[in-house]
Amino acid sequence: MNPFRYGKIVTGEFYCPRPEDIRLKNAFSGGRNVALIGRRRVGKSSSIHNVVSAMRPRHTLVYFDFYQVRGVDDMVQRMLRALPSQTFDWLRDFARGLTRLRPKLELDPTTGTPSIGIGSEAVLDEQTLEDLLIQLGKMRNTVIAFDEFQDVAIMKTGEGVLARMRSVIQQQLDSLYVFSGSSRKMMTALFENSTQPFFQAAEKLEIGPIPTKKFTNWIVKRFQTRTIHKETAASIVEEFEGIPGDIQRFCAALWDVSLPGKPINAAEHLPLAKDYVLESHSSTYNNIFYRYTVKQRQVLIALAKLGTKSPHSSEFLKKAAVSSQVSQKAIKRLLSDAILSRDEDGLFFDDQFFAAWIRRMHP
Repeated sequence: MNPFRYGKIVTGEFYCPRPEDIRLKNAFSGGRNVALIGRRRVGKSSSIHNVVSAMRPRHTLVYFDFYQVRGVDDMVQRMLRALPSQTFDWLRDFARGLTRLRPKLELDPTTGTPSIGIGSEAVLDEQTLEDLLIQLGKMRNTVIAFDEFQDVAIMKTGEGVLARMRSVIQQQLDSLYVFSGSSRKMMTALFENSTQPFFQAAEKLEIGPIPTKKFTNWIVKRFQTRTIHKETAASIVEEFEGIPGDIQRFCAALWDVSLPGKPINAAEHLPLAKDYVLESHSSTYNNIFYRYTVKQRQVLIALAKLGTKSPHSSEFLKKAAVSSQVSQKAIKRLLSDAILSRDEDGLFFDDQFFAAWIRRMHP
């Protein structure tokens, strides 16, 4: 069995513990809500799940993903779908507080798992969201996680929605909330700007790459009998900047291209692993790449080749063969599509393997 996991929430033995886990657990133990900030695929969701798992059975987790949420109706529907699988009686009691949904209890014909369905005359508005939050607050000793929380703020009605959410959440003393987000600028504004509804509503905790030494030792142990030298493992961590999602994806490929009981040969196996990843995602990357116009693709190629730190320099514009205005518009689109992200150090590819694929296909 491949000992590495990626592309989903990672738990148990497949999770590499990180220093921030202790601070997150201490905040929960102290009854404090948390604003967890870190770039995508850095492992925020996995950290939340593993910390709460270690607090069971006293605490349970209810997790909602608001990535690119479109509006209040979308929020409500996502939250209903993500409600934990409970008994029929529990869901019936929970649904009694959601009269605006005209709720109906449904059973999955295959698994028999109960869920809350929405009636044909349901009203999915801010009051319904408030009712749903009130019902969630009745779940004692629960950690409620809102992932990509900053995306709520950029909805058309975001400001009003946040104000109503805060008015409910601040009255719930038996529940803990963790607001997770990948935009440091937006999350910091939400929780540190005195004009915002969630001003000082949570303890800010930034989560970054896992330290090289810690991740290196974990990787060495995971390879078990397929011995990998610490220097090789460390080079992997450094190449992918300590980002768990990218590192686990590469290590999974490295496992697949190596043989049981045989040591990892860096010169032979590392290039094979990168080829394996790029080839397995080639169709997806190709579809993404050709989604864009010729000019936008030229900007993408220049970003992948020259790096993302100086996208407005004369060298960059010459390489991309576009004007400054075209480059700026292309970058804005790429940021909107989450191909690129931005932090205080500048732009970066959200998926490092996509950048590598572009360099390979357009040498």
